[in-house]
Amino acid sequence: MSRLIACESKNIETCIQEAAKVFPYDIEIILGYEEARLIYQGVAHHSENLGQQLIIDIGGGSTKCIIGKQQEIMTLASLNIGCVSYTQSYLADRLISEKGFKKAIRAAKHEIDSVIKRFKNVSWQSAIGTSGTFKYIYKVLNNEEKLPQPFTLKQLYTLKKTIKIPPLP
Repeated sequence: MSRLIACESKNIETCIQEAAKVFPYDIEIILGYEEARLIYQGVAHHSENLGQQLIIDIGGGSTKCIIGKQQEIMTLASLNIGCVSYTQSYLADRLISEKGFKKAIRAAKHEIDSVIKRFKNVSWQSAIGTSGTFKYIYKVLNNEEKLPQPFTLKQLYTLKKTIKIPPLP
């Protein structure tokens, strides 16, 4: 049995060696675009998908953006924007500062600029976040309630003003 692992590492061999210590299976490394395609397939299979939708998956080292309708992918991108890598690079002492946040936004905008035109040319009717990052934001904004309630950009701006990331244990 083989397991797929998405690895954004510059040193693939190290990634495979470390993963082999944890997983007792053969390991196959996939590229970010293949990971994005598989993410979309999973979401499309388990959602109503009435129109074109934007799927965003924020991982530790990268973010996948995919636009599709039903089982057809219109466009996708794998961006070097990750919650762990950005925290380490831009948020000193794991605290959100205005200066660090602005640097992170600038870096993310630079990365997004490479695909923005392609994504603007493909419309979508809904957006779905599919990662632990979105799950965490949802829990914070909805006080742990399990009822499906989308959150808004305004709520994210309010959260940005109030949240502090606790230090690692």
